[in-house]
Amino acid sequence: MAHHDHTMHSDLEVDFFELDHALGVNIARFNKFQIFCFLFKFRIFELFFLISPNIMRFMSLDDKDRDILNALQKDGSLSNAALAKAVELSPSACLSRVRNLNRLGVIRGTHAHVDAEQLGFKLHVFAHIKLENQTRDTLSYLEGVVKMNPRVQECFRMTGEYDYTFRLLLRDTQDLEFFLTNELSRVPNIASIRTEVAMKCIKQRVEVRL
Repeated sequence: MAHHDHTMHSDLEVDFFELDHALGVNIARFNKFQIFCFLFKFRIFELFFLISPNIMRFMSLDDKDRDILNALQKDGSLSNAALAKAVELSPSACLSRVRNLNRLGVIRGTHAHVDAEQLGFKLHVFAHIKLENQTRDTLSYLEGVVKMNPRVQECFRMTGEYDYTFRLLLRDTQDLEFFLTNELSRVPNIASIRTEVAMKCIKQRVEVRL
């Protein structure tokens, strides 16, 4: 029993040495329970940031970064000078922040938001897909087909009765028939397909609320 206590103490000493040097914490003044709690929190904190790069990325943003993102989401064509004025930064500081947001992947690109109806795409169709199995090959094949098809605007893997739901943007029902019979029907291991046609688009938001 005494040997077991000595082993545990030696292991703790190694952790103490790491903490003293990494965190600048003098742990000699803590009792064993406080030390255990501290080590536990330290390991959980370390693991949290190792597996959560997206959370770290979000936590690194400040109010000015959010101001920049809000402004660019409303008007992606803003010049750097106009953007800097809108968020009350110098042009150089603003440009540096925009480049950093691009580097982090927070800004994934700048696009023109076109009016689909004026271009003849008036039919929004929601397709619900149930698969015969959940093997990796079945899932990856379907997802690959969906990613390459320009008619599919959004695709989500779902819980519940259906495995996938995606939104199609089409010109008319002839487009829908072509998609179902010539494209989706060729995907293997689809057990059933249910489609729903939207009567009216009430809201379609592209900006992310910050």
